[in-house]
Amino acid sequence: MAIGLSHGGTNVYSSKERARQLWVATKDGLVLYERADDGKWRETRRALRGQHISSIIFEPNSGSMFADRSSARSAPARTGEKPGSGAITASRFTMSTASP
Repeated sequence: MAIGLSHGGTNVYSSKERARQLWVATKDGLVLYERADDGKWRETRRALRGQHISSIIFEPNSGSMFADRSSARSAPARTGEKPGSGAITASRFTMSTASP
């Protein structure tokens, strides 16, 4: 079973066995950590580099993972200000799944 760590996704997971995969949402895409036989976690994969991932969820019936990227952006700065010093605007969404 894989679990995900993101500020807009699922927060609680339940399983009869210990998770062996942990997907982490970051400002630079997704990072996969896998638990080795010695119990230590190791980074094994990266995906969607350059994308700010705000939410990840797993659809239990298909086992599919869905990732939502942040739409945060910086508004233009006023004349004479350093680039990137403008106001930050953002839209945040929370994702979930439902069974029919």
